[in-house]
Amino acid sequence: MQPDQIFVLIVASLITSCVTLSMFAQAWGESRKAKGANEPRERLDVIEARLARMEGAIESVAIEIERVAEGQRFTAKLLAERAPGEGQVPVQRAAAAERRYITPH
Repeated sequence: MQPDQIFVLIVASLITSCVTLSMFAQAWGESRKAKGANEPRERLDVIEARLARMEGAIESVAIEIERVAEGQRFTAKLLAERAPGEGQVPVQRAAAAERRYITPH
């Protein structure tokens, strides 16, 4: 073989090996990207479902708190309407005060 033929053979093999290596590197990068992109999406779906459940629970708690507050307002209104005039002590209240005992805690 002549030196010119050896040089062309070496250059052709280098070009072929570089193209082959770049194709393998590109395929490996694509597989890593696809694998990494799928995992966070699944995790985001799980987090989104959990947030939706939390939102529903918080909404239920808010409704219950509103019901309790409405009951307290109603009770306060009834007590305000039943309150005796100034200077008058209800008989039941005075009797209850006499029956109190001091207990150690």
